[in-house]
Amino acid sequence: MRNYRAGLSIPCRVKYVSLCSLWCTLALSAFFVAGMPWLWVLLAAIGTGVTLHLRAIPTS
Repeated sequence: MRNYRAGLSIPCRVKYVSLCSLWCTLALSAFFVAGMPWLWVLLAAIGTGVTLHLRAIPTS
């Protein structure tokens, strides 16, 4: 957290675990709201935004 706040890089493993956790949780959430396609779009947009943000952070 300290490195992130200082604008430094984060380890590749942290990125990998974060993205895997994010997308697994979003997929599970989408499964439970099967009747709401608009919510699938919202979850995908949130996941994409977080993924792009994490990819923009330098990797150490």
